[in-house]
Amino acid sequence: VLEAFDEESIMFQDASAYQRRVITEASIVAITSHIYTIDSLFRADELCDNNGSDAVKAWDTAVAMLVGWTEGSQDGGSSNNGVLFYNIAQYLCRATGKCNIANDSEVNRSLITRLEEGKQQLLSKDCVGAYTQAMEIEK
Repeated sequence: VLEAFDEESIMFQDASAYQRRVITEASIVAITSHIYTIDSLFRADELCDNNGSDAVKAWDTAVAMLVGWTEGSQDGGSSNNGVLFYNIAQYLCRATGKCNIANDSEVNRSLITRLEEGKQQLLSKDCVGAYTQAMEIEK
C-alpha cells in the first residue's frame, strides 16, 4: 500500500495517480473488511446473553462482509458477481482445480456451515457455541 503512495516507486512507476489511488483504496478496504468482519463475529458473541436480536444482527453483518450482497440467494452464490472473500475462494478453487464435486470451494463450504451453526447457536443463546464458531472462522 505504501508503494502505491510513492510516486517514485519502481513497483508502480508506470501507474497513473488514479491507478495508484485505486490500488491504495482497494487494499485498505480488503484489510479493514477482514478486521470489521471478525470484530462483528465477536461482538455478536458479546451480545449473545443480553440481546439476541442485536447479536444476530452483528452476526449477519459479518456474513454480509464475508459473502457480499451480489452472491444471490442460491447455495454456492453467483459464478461471477461476487467481489468479496467468498467469491475469491470460488475463483481460486476453479483456477487451481481444487473445487469439490459440486464445483464449490471446500473453504466456503466450511465457512457457510460455521456461519449457519453460529447463527443458530446465537438464536438458542448457546454463547459458548457461537464463540467457538467465531474462533474457527477467524482461523
